[in-house]
Amino acid sequence: MSCMECIFMLDSPAVVPVIPLPLEGNDTSSSTAGTNSVKLVNGVAVVQGRTRSLVERFERRERLNSDEVQAHDTTAHIITETAKTTPMLNRDPQITGRELTSSNDGDLTEDLTQNHDVFLSTLWSHLTKLQVLRHFWDRNDINGAIDAVRKLPDHSVQADLMSILMEKMEILTLDLFSCMLPVLLGLLDSKIERHANISLEMLLKLVAVFGPVVRSTISAPPVIGPDLHAEKRLEWCNQCFIHLQKIQKILPVFIRRGGLLAKCAQGLNLVLQNS
Repeated sequence: MSCMECIFMLDSPAVVPVIPLPLEGNDTSSSTAGTNSVKLVNGVAVVQGRTRSLVERFERRERLNSDEVQAHDTTAHIITETAKTTPMLNRDPQITGRELTSSNDGDLTEDLTQNHDVFLSTLWSHLTKLQVLRHFWDRNDINGAIDAVRKLPDHSVQADLMSILMEKMEILTLDLFSCMLPVLLGLLDSKIERHANISLEMLLKLVAVFGPVVRSTISAPPVIGPDLHAEKRLEWCNQCFIHLQKIQKILPVFIRRGGLLAKCAQGLNLVLQNS
């Protein structure tokens, strides 16, 4: 009986074909189909011997391949679900770039919202103080503007006014210099580097102009007779000298810091020594 005939006869329940298989190895035993048991494997009757049938091998091979495919699919499914649930742990920039940007934007928005009231209140306070300065500035009352910022506990407003006056050195007098020194001394105590930098730059220009005047007025012999202008001038110079001594004692702190502040402090210290 041929193999094709055995296959077509599977449709008939009355006929069960038996396929005797050769034994593996060099065993030449004459076991017959009658003495061996018969086992149905995938609808085919197979004579059991000491060796496994080709059908059982093929069946086991299919089962192993199926298990490998199923295991691969399960692993791929787990990896996919992990990538979906933990995007921050994924290192692929094509997948996590947009999600990471959204997360950072959310944190930034939350921080700005929490500090919004404090920030808004600070801006309103700063605007009010600048409006006070503009009131004196419009009246050309520079002395009143300096006196106003000296009474305001706001280094930002003081630094703004000093930076404006730095561009208008031609309008400054010895009287204004004596009024500005307490403000400039206070800016050196600010924790913001910009404020200290503006103060040192302004002091460097002012001391270069008024330093010799202060030194000569203090060292001059007293005036004989009443001279209200000379007395007032001496009073301003004494005030300037006291504040300049305080400033000179602070300069070594800025020199040790290094950077731009150290450069300005060294220049100011040199001018103070020569004036």
